[in-house]
Amino acid sequence: MYENNVNHSDYSTKDMYTVFLQDIVKKLSPYEWRAFEIIVASGVSEEKDAKEAVIQALIDNGEPCKSEDTAWRAIKALVKTGLYDAERIFTGYRNFNILKLTLLGARIYRDRFRKEPPYQEHELLAKEHASVLHGYMIKDAATILAKRGAYKLICTNRKKNQIKLSDGSVVIPDIIAFFDGGRNCFEVECGHHNQADFNAKCNKLIALGNIVIIGQNRDLVTRILKPQVDRWIKTKGKNVIAMSGVKLYLYSLTDLAKGQVTYYYDMMSDEPVCCFKKKGKEE
Repeated sequence: MYENNVNHSDYSTKDMYTVFLQDIVKKLSPYEWRAFEIIVASGVSEEKDAKEAVIQALIDNGEPCKSEDTAWRAIKALVKTGLYDAERIFTGYRNFNILKLTLLGARIYRDRFRKEPPYQEHELLAKEHASVLHGYMIKDAATILAKRGAYKLICTNRKKNQIKLSDGSVVIPDIIAFFDGGRNCFEVECGHHNQADFNAKCNKLIALGNIVIIGQNRDLVTRILKPQVDRWIKTKGKNVIAMSGVKLYLYSLTDLAKGQVTYYYDMMSDEPVCCFKKKGKEE
């Protein structure tokens, strides 16, 4: 897809950096330099957002915006010359590329435009959540929930999502969706928690009402998250959970988008209700 054969370590000295910078200046067109300036300044990371940022900024400034294909080619040129790295992300709901500003790209941006590059979206998501993938899964889940139109506000900010419980401890749901008179909390899982940490999180979430856990895909939900939920229920006690009135819902991101539960625990039956036809993979 992208050809980025740049070895950044080859340009560690000032002289080599100067030679390499001159080489890049020759390779990139004025339009590509302008695209680089816009994308970095916008802070976006998703490739499609970068393209849209370039086109919109040029339109807003009355500059020639050419075509979407030209914007795509400019992005590929920035990757090929080593100013950006492209990384493929699969959240379970979407496949897309994110652009990561390289150390070389950041240095050239500072030298050429005389300002510091702002934090990029993927950096903020990684800082806010467990990983870049986790951050984009939360972003996709929040987008899906917003499309339902049932919520007045959806918050994914960890600081704002802190909830103090009656015992003095704090729980931080990945997503809190507010509606008139109440809220729903959602936990997005990549399947990396050990059982003790998973149990501890569920023991806190139960104080907020029904537990809703969203995984990347049905395979991860079935293979990792469902067994973890089963072990938590056994440890906590099904009767104890049933007395609290809490139900537990497991979703894959694709099933969430369809409005279809993947597994449903009513705490009355020994096994959860499997809400999809087992065909080997998600449709």
